[in-house]
Amino acid sequence: MAIEIAPRPGRPGGVQTVVFAGLVGGFGLWLLVHYVNALTMWLTLATFVGYAIIYTVVLKPLTPQNIVIGGLSGAMPPLLGWTAATGQASLGGWILFLILWFWQMPHFLGIAWMYRDQYALAGFKMITLRDPEGWATAWQSLIYSAGLLAVSLLPGLVGMASPAYFLAALLLGPWLALALLVQAGLFTDRSPLQRMALQAPALQAALGQGPVAVIAPEPLSGDAHSQLILVALGSPQLGPRLDGLDQHAA
Repeated sequence: MAIEIAPRPGRPGGVQTVVFAGLVGGFGLWLLVHYVNALTMWLTLATFVGYAIIYTVVLKPLTPQNIVIGGLSGAMPPLLGWTAATGQASLGGWILFLILWFWQMPHFLGIAWMYRDQYALAGFKMITLRDPEGWATAWQSLIYSAGLLAVSLLPGLVGMASPAYFLAALLLGPWLALALLVQAGLFTDRSPLQRMALQAPALQAALGQGPVAVIAPEPLSGDAHSQLILVALGSPQLGPRLDGLDQHAA
């Protein structure tokens, strides 16, 4: 973060940035609507607007709750992968969305605590600027970690993932909480952040070890391009669940 907010030589101007983002983003949306599906394209557009404009421009200098709202955009990639693969924003996609949203909160709070001086210099409103001892940050991190444990168990509870995943999620939640159960100044070292950086890919790897049920209220729709996006969900076993997808689309 210290590097992110520091002045850079040769930084592009506002017009250049808007033009470049518009061209790249517009081409990406065109690819999605033509080769994936319209639902994924619209959700991607909402994600871009939510992050680049609402979160970055409006909320960061306005409210300490910016990460809570901005995290909605940050948690969209698993849902986008789900809609790209299935054509539907069904239960499984929203569960993956919730897992990533809850994971982001203690992660962002840890970064905000470690670099609170830089955030203050940049004029961003963060909870850590009103929390000199770190206790409020610690408690919020623990609450979000408890929420993460609860939602990470959902794939196993609803029959979306294997028992092996359920066990992995059950163990990884307390493993993360142990790193947060420390006194004020909990983020003076990088141990909690390092554990969080390992927890997310560990959960994804566990989810990919067994069949992933596609929970959808209607028959799946899509085409061959959608099947390629299945890799984004981290589960090679999801592909066989969609056998006949091309024939159905035809």
